[in-house]
Amino acid sequence: MKSLVWFRSDLRLEDNPALFHACRDSAGGVIAVFLFSADQWRRHDWGPRKTAYVLRNLESLGGDLAAIGIPLLVEKAPLFSDSPKALQKILERHCCKALYFNREYEFNEAARDEQVTNRVLDRGIAVRAFDDQMILAPGTIRTQKGGAYSVFTPFWRNWSQHVDKQLPAPLPKPSAASTDTSLEFRLPEFVRSRRPVECSEVHFTVGERAAKEQLNSFLTQAASDYHRLRDDPAANGTSGLSAALALGVLSPRTCLDRAIEPGDGLILGGHEGVQAWIRQLAWRDFYRQVLVSFSRVSRGRSFIEWTDQVEWRDNEDDLDAWRNGQTGVPLVDAGMRQLRQTGWLHNRVRMVTAMYLAKDLLLDWRQGEAHFMRQLVDGDFANNNGGWQWSASTGVDAAPYFRIMNPWTQASRFDPQGEYIKTWVPELREVDSSDLHDPRKLRVSIPAGVEYPEPLVDHRSARIRAVAAFEEAKQLSTP
Repeated sequence: MKSLVWFRSDLRLEDNPALFHACRDSAGGVIAVFLFSADQWRRHDWGPRKTAYVLRNLESLGGDLAAIGIPLLVEKAPLFSDSPKALQKILERHCCKALYFNREYEFNEAARDEQVTNRVLDRGIAVRAFDDQMILAPGTIRTQKGGAYSVFTPFWRNWSQHVDKQLPAPLPKPSAASTDTSLEFRLPEFVRSRRPVECSEVHFTVGERAAKEQLNSFLTQAASDYHRLRDDPAANGTSGLSAALALGVLSPRTCLDRAIEPGDGLILGGHEGVQAWIRQLAWRDFYRQVLVSFSRVSRGRSFIEWTDQVEWRDNEDDLDAWRNGQTGVPLVDAGMRQLRQTGWLHNRVRMVTAMYLAKDLLLDWRQGEAHFMRQLVDGDFANNNGGWQWSASTGVDAAPYFRIMNPWTQASRFDPQGEYIKTWVPELREVDSSDLHDPRKLRVSIPAGVEYPEPLVDHRSARIRAVAAFEEAKQLSTP
């Protein structure tokens, strides 16, 4: 029997359940396919940077698969609704009797997979789907009442205890699966024609081998200080693996397996820095189980339903100033400029810039969520939506609406010397670091001739406005 493996957000060979089982089960060989869904990606706010990163990793995957005798086909399916027909044609053309894929959990992706499954099953083709994106598959751990978690701390407690008792071991890279050697991997013209401009934007490690090397380098050199440096945006204190994890170039189970090796295979009681990093892997699982259990968050709605009644401001000028790093708040502007120039943003600064938009400017968090997705190379719906809803006080385990980060004090705490700010807001390089974190001192410290905008809002006044808007929405939703 010959089988078809459908790659999506799992662009790797090692610890790839669908690929592993297809190679093990298919005596007639294996063919791989990736569907190029540019129109659907645009509807999901994928920007050119992320698309370019996908294509570069697709090239790397094609070479890795060829080395074990598996050809990778790249076919058009502009919208998800085109996927069932496109896959049916490929299955029939190559006489494949089974389709293998790893599940995706967003609402549209899950609906697409169901449509594909129904269509190919009707034609007598077997379908095998696997859980892959999470360390613990959806439903593995539940609350004491049997429901899904909506608060991270008890989720983490149960998650870490479960993993310590029953660590999910990564699957090995499949051995050679000789197939039709006439099918040589080559990116089709409709893909190659869009690569030169877009791919020049990407500044991230490409390919599974490079991602594993980066993981090993982080764990041996920087992980021990992760708990101390992870909130310092000027420090090189993070793993830099978010983009590889978002596309599945690296498996979260592989990350966990390598991370716990020095600690005798345990999470709890291990090194503080490594445990803090593993906690971030648990956050990925947490946000994905939210997608599975509360599908409304995949459809532009708030997890806390009464917050859909918040009356957000409509101010395009303020939104543009935020997007372009011209708010007059140095840390916010530094973050938004870093995002625009590199396609990446430090997590602490993601929270500060997001809360500034939703609370200080009282602009709809969904506008910010979409902007981040269009800019980020590591754009990942579950993490991006979860982070934005946390910052906007509309989501699971969200910051209470009356707790609002002060972006000036955040800068003083996490960038006290202004190193990060001065890197991305060069017009403020001559300003004394102590003056960067006080709006009154900043205005008189800016050198003559240097243009830097006045703050869009006064934080204290904006906080009062935001709290009032949320309280009014809560009252409107009370029976």
